[in-house]
Amino acid sequence: MSEPVITNLSATELRALLDTRAISAVELLDAVVARHRATHAAINAVVATDLDAAYQAAAAADARFAGGERLSPIDGIPVTVKDNIGVKGMVASWGSRLFADRICDRDDLAVERLRRAGAVIWCKTNTPEFALAGTTENDLFGATRNPRDPRLTPGGSSGGAAAALAAGVGPLALATDAGGSARRPAAFTATVGLRPSTGRIPRGGYFPNTTHDLQTLAPMARNVDDARLLYRVLAGPDRRDRASLVLPGAAREPGSPLRINMFRTVSDKPVEGAILAALDDAAARLRERGSDVRDVTAPFELGRIERIWSVLISSFAAALVREHTDAAFGGTIRKLAEAGATMTAVELRAAMEDLQHIRREVDEAFAEADAFLCPTSPCFPWPADAPFPGEIDGEPATLRDTAIFLPFANVAGLPAISLPAPGARPIGLQLIGNFGDDEHLLDIAALLETALGAPTQAN
Repeated sequence: MSEPVITNLSATELRALLDTRAISAVELLDAVVARHRATHAAINAVVATDLDAAYQAAAAADARFAGGERLSPIDGIPVTVKDNIGVKGMVASWGSRLFADRICDRDDLAVERLRRAGAVIWCKTNTPEFALAGTTENDLFGATRNPRDPRLTPGGSSGGAAAALAAGVGPLALATDAGGSARRPAAFTATVGLRPSTGRIPRGGYFPNTTHDLQTLAPMARNVDDARLLYRVLAGPDRRDRASLVLPGAAREPGSPLRINMFRTVSDKPVEGAILAALDDAAARLRERGSDVRDVTAPFELGRIERIWSVLISSFAAALVREHTDAAFGGTIRKLAEAGATMTAVELRAAMEDLQHIRREVDEAFAEADAFLCPTSPCFPWPADAPFPGEIDGEPATLRDTAIFLPFANVAGLPAISLPAPGARPIGLQLIGNFGDDEHLLDIAALLETALGAPTQAN
């Protein structure tokens, strides 16, 4: 089987080939590495590799398969890891010159689980400095570009992970999502990004959390089934992360129709017409399959969400800059730190109290809904050398206007997933589920993906 064909396949399809010995894990890694080398100059998704360790892991997987053993559904399958997640023996720069020479001395909890499952960990993917930007560019490694059109950004902060997936550089990616960091890049590259319920995937190990508990580990893939495959390997409690001891989702009556609440915008912010047309098409296809899709207003106040998120990231940046006064931070971190330096303890406490209020209120929003459906992004990918688009649907836009649908799930601690709509231009559709209902959300996403007939192959 030729390299381009192998790298177009999903993890589920690759699993079948590995199980029948149609390909070996080493041959699969060969194909992924070759694809990386062929695309790297154009997209710059990967910032570090450890091929010696990866080939050892692939060879060990082949030895297990020869003996009739398989550790998990992702045994022998390559997985990329974002460079704000610890992988023992690999660079741990966090996209910052401050940590350019730092080598990680231990695995993050999620990486431990990947290794136990037999995954082949072979590279780190690019992130903006400290994963705190809506594009993926830093002074250390430069900009990551969109495989669908290298003139455009893949979004951020998991742009390296998404670009690699879209280019066929592996079928699975471990990323993070603090305010849409996996979902926006998924929308911009026609891939799938899952932000699980807060605590569903244990966090801990090498890097501190930049935004209290708003940031989660985020499985990414090219289709919903593969995202679920990776999610199931990673999810589950770990005593080293007490936040991971979360309750299961609510029980439901079998056969009851899905109740989907759909909102088209937030606070009357502009959304591109083509994106709204794709949303309406998705709603129509769900209705054809028996779902009850209702038009509603957004279940949150944008101003409250933005205040909480801004307070948390600014206070983190201010503390970091104060600790490393001589470091050459990028402009984004400097601006955030300046805002955080003037913040009072009263403002921080008010934000944390409102965070808890929103989490108590959110159950009411799901009293008569299984999920909310909305766009992932109100706009299309913009030029890679710009921090945000100049306008959205003909109206002037700021960076915040590009993220109106995203941070709510993080603040409320909810699972949310972006999956691609069909079409020539990348459009992401977002489903948001209730706390702990990750598996139910994935079921709904799989139903929508089937209804849409969305693409699952690499670009």
